[in-house]
Amino acid sequence: MDNRRRRRRRKRRLVERQPKRSAKRQALSFSGLPPEMLTEVLGWVSPERGGALLPLRRVCSLWRDLIDSYLMPRRLLCLPKDDEKALRKVRRRWPSWKKLHFTYHSLTDPLELSSMAGLYSLNLSFCGGVRQVSALAGVHCLSLNACLRLSDVSALSRVHTLCLHRCVNLSDVSALGGVHSLNLSYCPGVQDVSGLGGVHWLNLSGCEGVWDVSALGGVHSLNLSGCGMSDVSALGGVHSLELSGCHGVSDVSALGRVHSLDLRGCQGVRDVSALGEVHSLKLDGCWRVTDISALTGVRNLDIRNYSKRCECKCKRCKWAGERWTALAEPLEPVG
Repeated sequence: MDNRRRRRRRKRRLVERQPKRSAKRQALSFSGLPPEMLTEVLGWVSPERGGALLPLRRVCSLWRDLIDSYLMPRRLLCLPKDDEKALRKVRRRWPSWKKLHFTYHSLTDPLELSSMAGLYSLNLSFCGGVRQVSALAGVHCLSLNACLRLSDVSALSRVHTLCLHRCVNLSDVSALGGVHSLNLSYCPGVQDVSGLGGVHWLNLSGCEGVWDVSALGGVHSLNLSGCGMSDVSALGGVHSLELSGCHGVSDVSALGRVHSLDLRGCQGVRDVSALGEVHSLKLDGCWRVTDISALTGVRNLDIRNYSKRCECKCKRCKWAGERWTALAEPLEPVG
């Protein structure tokens, strides 16, 4: 025990004797830089010297992730395509990529990326020149947000997570029924979604051309905010449903089994008596709803713009700032 105490005392003395780094000096160190700035600093390495980044990967995990994901892929694209010797050298010296980011890049042909072993996640958002993506069918997580020239995605049916946000030239999505998580928000050309009933998580917000959603009853989490449909009777089996801004929706009697329901801004909704068993319900902006007496079973109720304030003087409905909270347990009235 005495030896252990002596060792601890020695360590404390050594630590106390070391000069403490000032806050100004710590702020100027590379470890304190944000990832965006650090990426810019490391980006000054010459494109022809891609191997010079290999020793920098050993500094820390942050440097390793930045170099693997952002910097080294760009070095590979800077090499001349006809120089097969240089390409083979880089691939031999560099480990297998897992995640690649080419956002805002002038990449037009992703065929070269598909040959990289171990590619798990690929981000090609805002790459306006991308048209053919058939070579990326084996990628697990693929992001193609705002690829304005992309029109054919039939080869991406095996992708697990697919983001196609603001792909304005996209219209045919019938082949994407096997995708687990699919984001098609603000794709104005998408109208027919009958083949997407097998998707687990689906985002169709801002797709004003979507009118028929009868085939989406088996989706687990569904976002239809801003869509133009009026009939939602087939969506009673959805676990989480967002219908905010759907002005054409008026009848919600079939949605009593939905776990989480968002009806914010649905000005056509009047009767919510069938939603008493919904766990989480948002009625903010539904100014035509006047009777909420049947919502006693709702755990989390948001009706900030409710037209009629609580007059029953009970603990079940209490006003807290700008938020209503409804509790399922029946409590005795006050006073």
